[in-house]
Amino acid sequence: RASPTQSAATELRGAGLHDAFVARLKPDGSVLWAAAYGGTGDDRAFGVAVDQARGVVYVTGRFTGEPGPVMVGGGGVGGGIRFGSDGAVFLAPATDAGDDVFMAQVRLSDGVANWAVAARSTDAWLAQQAVGGTEFREEGVAVAADTPSLLGGAFFVGKVLGSARFGVGSSASGSASNTWDTSSGELLEGYVCRVAHDGAVSWVVPVSGDDWDYVSGVASDGAGGAYITGQSKSKTRLSVGGTALDVQGIAAGSSDQPVAFAAHVDATGKVSAATLLATPVRAWGGAGGGAGKVIAGDGSGAAFVGGGFTGSAGF
Repeated sequence: RASPTQSAATELRGAGLHDAFVARLKPDGSVLWAAAYGGTGDDRAFGVAVDQARGVVYVTGRFTGEPGPVMVGGGGVGGGIRFGSDGAVFLAPATDAGDDVFMAQVRLSDGVANWAVAARSTDAWLAQQAVGGTEFREEGVAVAADTPSLLGGAFFVGKVLGSARFGVGSSASGSASNTWDTSSGELLEGYVCRVAHDGAVSWVVPVSGDDWDYVSGVASDGAGGAYITGQSKSKTRLSVGGTALDVQGIAAGSSDQPVAFAAHVDATGKVSAATLLATPVRAWGGAGGGAGKVIAGDGSGAAFVGGGFTGSAGF
């Protein structure tokens, strides 16, 4: 029977406003290890996935690049996010002091980081406008290990501000040089990014339209590709990696509700299927809408999407 209380076998000391953490639990619920990752700002983990065969854990979230002293185990560094007290894996802050996305691989045995990469807006004006806001934060919200694929690596999803660069990173053996740029003139766009086992960016598929778009769920298809789901408020155009979805053809109604979408991206980064879900339907004097939140594949090419809707929504 689980105990309602537990002694603090591992104490994590914060470095800033908020720090991210990953903890590994034993079958009985006790903590095997816990690791903190942080800097001076607001650093949080939102998604975690395990590749048991390769002995690694993937974690994604967001960090802020506010400059200033950071105290971790008695030492000090500048802004950004530090993975471990030795500072061997460190993502430097952006110049705009806004939020950036992080994706890291840590060891399954003890939580020590092997590498970390960042995704951040390359539009300085947009990034600056979003500083201090909540709706337009850049962040990684979900991650899936690419298993049982023989390729290894992982997928992470979330949102970025306009045009962005993926892959600016750091590793225990040296800085990564592989990057991937996306181009968008919109304020907020969703994305799915695949990284290889060594942290190199394989590809990025953007989700963009005329309003904000957000990818919130991802799952591996077991063959190097991924299923994704999310939500969009775009009303005139919406594209998933260049595949257009007919948002103009839905009954949007007078409410400003989002619509849900789902897509499959193959191992090469090509979108093989995309569809709208929970589209607004005029009924009972109003209109509804919905959002895709989580997704899972069944191993045979089919997928299951979960989320929520308001009013009346068509599927």
